[in-house]
Amino acid sequence: MAEDVASMIAAVKDETHWPSETAAIIRHLVASLRHYRRRRFWFSEKTGTFNTVAGQSDYVRTTNFPADLMEIDTMRVESGNGEIIMDRISLADMRAMQSGASATRNSPIYYSWLGDTLIVFPTPGGVWTINLDYLFDATRDTATGNEIDGTVTTYTNEY
Repeated sequence: MAEDVASMIAAVKDETHWPSETAAIIRHLVASLRHYRRRRFWFSEKTGTFNTVAGQSDYVRTTNFPADLMEIDTMRVESGNGEIIMDRISLADMRAMQSGASATRNSPIYYSWLGDTLIVFPTPGGVWTINLDYLFDATRDTATGNEIDGTVTTYTNEY
């Protein structure tokens, strides 16, 4: 099984006996990843963890949460010996809650999306561990979140 884009290309070249068709293989590889990116397979679902930052409500893909996250199934904040399930709310509801928020900060119990930004509420008053189950994006590198387009052959993901 291939470990990164370069080894996938090498495996396809070997199996198909097309040693000079690198551009075509990359084109087909990228098209396949895009076609299957929203499909759920046993290997396309993951569990991840990230920590909140005191006083920060917005978290971005490149620095805070799993880089290959595409769709959240469940999000849970660790509390004592258990976990509290966070509820997804609309962006309009999130903004309404944020506008009426007091200075008191707790563990987050709601979340919402805006582009590549995950927003939690209430704004954490400390560091909280958040666990999530999610569908990962097959078109993104697991480590960086950069899109796999064939130009960087060291990118990889579970596909």
